[in-house]
Amino acid sequence: MKRKWTLIGAALVLAIGMTGMLSACGGGGGEAQITDAASLAAANQSAQAAAESYHMDMDMNMELTLKMDGLQEVMDTESLTMPMTMKMSMDAGKETAHADSNTSMSLMGQSMDQDAEMYIDMANGVTYTKAKGSDRWEKTETDSSMSDMMNSVAEMSADLLAKAEYAETDSGYTLTLDAAEMGEALKETNLFGSYSEAGMEFKEFNINGGEIVYTFDKESALITKIEMKAVDVKAKGDMQGTAIDMQVPITTTIEYSQYGEIEPAAYEIPADVTGK
Repeated sequence: MKRKWTLIGAALVLAIGMTGMLSACGGGGGEAQITDAASLAAANQSAQAAAESYHMDMDMNMELTLKMDGLQEVMDTESLTMPMTMKMSMDAGKETAHADSNTSMSLMGQSMDQDAEMYIDMANGVTYTKAKGSDRWEKTETDSSMSDMMNSVAEMSADLLAKAEYAETDSGYTLTLDAAEMGEALKETNLFGSYSEAGMEFKEFNINGGEIVYTFDKESALITKIEMKAVDVKAKGDMQGTAIDMQVPITTTIEYSQYGEIEPAAYEIPADVTGK
């Protein structure tokens, strides 16, 4: 039973990681003339560089379906399905962030609802998490290439930006990306480096549907919203010698606000969290 939950937990971490990378937060600056996706990405990059802080609210829904060798014999089923929702509110600076989250999920008739507090050291790829009711901070590390992919729309290749649908409205701009195209771009990064270190090897990764819509403020060129609409993630691999096959449809809305208005005390990591 413990091994089963280890596999499910690892797959869940991957799914959350996909959300983070696909919903890459970016920055910009509204000085240059914006006429297409490339000029919007450049303006966004300049503006984000100037913004010292921001607030983020995320609402994510996913349904993880997991198949693995031996599951039929152990649990008399060919696959496990785990619906999950996650809400997060975060204040962030350039190198650190503080977040409160609520995660709800169900599996085989059992439900779990968990509140947690997090501090994120973005500069060093470290997250400190404390579940509600606990007095212990858990430290986890993330491969730096994942953080690089999350940096901004400016990190997207020229080819990927050229495939984005650019639109201008009275209040701002939008970029709409085919999620499958983003999936192909992710394959060129060291996407699974941190999972390999944990004994989780993914041999196949595909996004078969959905779209990602970025909304930008017209005056500042800063991102105000990212929507992941029915993004269908599929992956196959091996976890500690057991073959796994999973599918994760993800729908997420992320909203950004209060650029430059958050005080450092709201997101700097206290010494008692790091133990330093």
